[in-house]
Parts: sequence; structure tokens; C-alpha cells
Amino acid sequence: PDKTAAIGCVLAALGSIGTCLLEAPLTGLRGLPLITFNLVFSGIGGVLLGSNIFAVFVKLLPKGQEGVFMGINSTVGSLARAIAPAMGVYLFVQVKWWAPYAVGSATYLLMAVLYLAGEQKESASEVGVKLM
Repeated sequence: PDKTAAIGCVLAALGSIGTCLLEAPLTGLRGLPLITFNLVFSGIGGVLLGSNIFAVFVKLLPKGQEGVFMGINSTVGSLARAIAPAMGVYLFVQVKWWAPYAVGSATYLLMAVLYLAGEQKESASEVGVKLM
């Protein structure tokens, strides 16, 4: 099974976790290598995830239902873009500056676990079909 989307989630999570390790946001030149690392990992992770997520879900849908998924995905994406900034600011102000990044990392890691669990289930069902 293709694990590219899960690898993308883990790389994006590493980028966000790295941001949490900074002492303060953009701490001058000594923070530059870590910030660069974070941006590179987040970017590569986002590309791997974004380019594979549609393919993964389309495989799981009945034929002819791809448009439904695309509509739901668009709606959820719009909702996330509306809610995330307010949630991020709240976490930034009420918890710590790194809290939005920690929540993002946890979300990416949860996505990776769910993706791998779904892939494992799909592989098991394919083996069952081949045995019959």
C-alpha cells in the first residue's frame, strides 16, 4: 500500500513540532536553521499529503460519488480556513505562542495514524478477496 500521505503527515508534523522547540517566535539568527528546517519539512509534507489525499479517498468511494467527496472536502476546508485563525489566536494568547503549532502537529499525527489504519484494513480486505 502507498504510504505517501502518511509520510506527508509525519513530515508536516515534524515541521510544526520543530517550531514548538524555538525559544520564542523567530529568535534571530540562531533560530534561522530550525525555522528553515521547519519550513522545508512542512512544505514537503504538505505537498505529499495534498497530492495524495484525493487519490486515497476516491479509492474508498463507490463509483460516481467522487463529486460528493470533493464538495464535502471543499466545505470542510472552507470551514477550517474560517475557524483556524480564531482558534490559533486564542491558543497563542491564552496558552503559549507555540500552542497552535502543537495542535497542528497532533492533528497531522492523528491523520497519519488514521490513514495507516485505513490502509491496513484495505490491505486485509484485498487479501481476503484474493483468497476467495
